Amino acid sequence: MKRSSSLTIFIFSFIVLLSACSDTPSFDVYKGSTLKIAVIGETPEIKEDTIKFFEMSFNELETTKRSLDAVIVTEENLTEASKKQYAKVYLHSTKTVNGRLA
Repeated sequence: MKRSSSLTIFIFSFIVLLSACSDTPSFDVYKGSTLKIAVIGETPEIKEDTIKFFEMSFNELETTKRSLDAVIVTEENLTEASKKQYAKVYLHSTKTVNGRLA
């Protein structure tokens, strides 16, 4: 009985280790309407045709009339994004932030 449970634990551990070593994560392909996403910082490289990225500066963010689905602020720009002068931009956003209307 003890040998059987040890073998079961070994096999389970082995399977978990093998699945954790996968090189390519599996994601579902987005199939909705084209998303328009502004990026403050370096634009990510993706293979999706239904996602369009637009480079944008903080100044453009304050003045844009463009309808966007999202804005990504890259890590190297987070300090600038946290400045008080941008608070009104975030407060007047009509998109959701963490599931709540901003």
